[in-house]
Amino acid sequence: MKTKNYFLSIFFAISSVASFAANYDVSVYTDGLATDANTLRWAITQANAADGNTITFSGTPADITLTSALPALTKSMTINATGSTQITIIAYVNAANTLSILTTAGGKTTVLNYLTLKDANGASGTTPFAPYVANGGALNVGGTTTCNNCVFQGNKAATGGAVRAYANFTCNNCTFTSNSSTNADNASAIFSSAAITIALNGCVFQEIRTTQPL
Repeated sequence: MKTKNYFLSIFFAISSVASFAANYDVSVYTDGLATDANTLRWAITQANAADGNTITFSGTPADITLTSALPALTKSMTINATGSTQITIIAYVNAANTLSILTTAGGKTTVLNYLTLKDANGASGTTPFAPYVANGGALNVGGTTTCNNCVFQGNKAATGGAVRAYANFTCNNCTFTSNSSTNADNASAIFSSAAITIALNGCVFQEIRTTQPL
């Protein structure tokens, strides 16, 4: 009987750990350090501790203007704004103009809801997160990623003005506007040279700045 209770206790302990997922709330809309509580940078750093966490937004929403590159999303997570609190993230542009806004990790699953990713410049040839060989303007898709009701605005890169996809990528009811490629032969919105699936459902493409939107 003692042996059965011992294994039963281990089972419940493991089940509790496996089912645990945390929510990290963003209520401070100025950028800061990874240790500055309730900033987006802090929330991503916390969510990167384990798979399955969620980032939400509260308080009075405002645009988030980045002062440096955000951490890559190294775990499976959901960044969950809502229709009434669409969150705009404005890119940090360094001296070399080479930084995207978000990068999702290979082997992980990411969901982005009601985000606007704006004014990024992911120049080709200087990628901050291996193993990518070129950046998308706003988003580098390294693992399976779904965007719901997101806006990609005013971003540019040599390959994929808004998005460079290295893994399966789904967009539902997203808008791509004024994105551009600095290479006329590459896509101004979404680019991939990998054997992946890209699904676009109810999306709108406006003000295409090159001959190839996809």
